[in-house]
Amino acid sequence: MVLPLPRPTRAELDRCFVALLDGTRTREDVDRWAAPWHTYPDDECARDQVVWLALNMLHGIDLRIVPDGPYLHSDEQIRQWLTAFRQVCATMPE
Repeated sequence: MVLPLPRPTRAELDRCFVALLDGTRTREDVDRWAAPWHTYPDDECARDQVVWLALNMLHGIDLRIVPDGPYLHSDEQIRQWLTAFRQVCATMPE
């Protein structure tokens, strides 16, 4: 599969978390954006463990407990993931 370019950056992944929380991007949109990179990672994405961590969190962010029910992951959990992502970014330079 040919992946879209450019590759996701840490800054872009951070913006995805923030956009989910402030409502400027939907969970479905973020999931569709992250899916190809998570499903078919190229060497660069797979090599950066921080990018890979964020893609693991964002791919599937639109999953629901039951159809038309609440999301599997709450906004509070997304906030916790964003905090953890930022901490890992700070400790693991690119």
